[in-house]
Amino acid sequence: MTMAAPFSVAAIGLRKKEATMTRLVSYKSDAAAEMIVVDVLLRGKGPLVVLLPSLGRSASDFDDLSSRIAAAGFRTAAINPRGIGKSKGSAANCWRTIPETYWKRSRLLQTGKGSPFWSLPC
Repeated sequence: MTMAAPFSVAAIGLRKKEATMTRLVSYKSDAAAEMIVVDVLLRGKGPLVVLLPSLGRSASDFDDLSSRIAAAGFRTAAINPRGIGKSKGSAANCWRTIPETYWKRSRLLQTGKGSPFWSLPC
């Protein structure tokens, strides 16, 4: 099943920091004029596991867990919420519902057609 994305995606930065890659992804919602920037910490290779920190917390909270998951043969993506790290965008224009959040985040991370996709919300 193919779904049309309600936004465009462009990687605006990628830098290496030890075994972690930081990826800044920007997109513009059809309903908003502002750009939304999502700061994602990537680690490892293999099937993707998305780690979502709780309110007001940083993706770096998952450093130990993401290292262990990566060592087990998975790729982790710890996503900084709006206002944390380099993630930015107004509340009105950021993700609102859990299903929409997971779908958009998986698209933003370009998991690829048919790729396994796991998410561990905390």
